[in-house]
Order: sequence, then C-alpha cells, then structure tokens
Amino acid sequence: MDTLSVEDLAWECLRRNPSYQDDARRQLRADDKDSDGDLVVSRRWGLRFRRPSQPLQP
Repeated sequence: MDTLSVEDLAWECLRRNPSYQDDARRQLRADDKDSDGDLVVSRRWGLRFRRPSQPLQP
C-alpha cells in the first residue's frame, strides 16, 4: 500500500465497496449499453475512466 499512487489507493478502496460493486454489476448487465447508466455510475462515484478497468467477477 505504501507504493500506491493516490488514484490507485482510491480505486482499491472503491472497488471493495459493496454499493459500488452492485452498481457496476447492474450496469454490466444492462440490456442497452448506450443507456445513461455509465454517466449515472460515474457521477455517483466521481469517476472518470481514462484506462480500461478490470472486469468484476460474478
């Protein structure tokens, strides 16, 4: 943990958050991939996706 950047530390905390995991899974299962779900999730969690993320395990 001592070598993580601020962004990486924030991601490590966020990805372990059960509410975030639920939102991310819900968005991945959404039928309409062009929906506003990505925008809603990114605003709720304060995210900006600049690089590919690791997929969530079911």
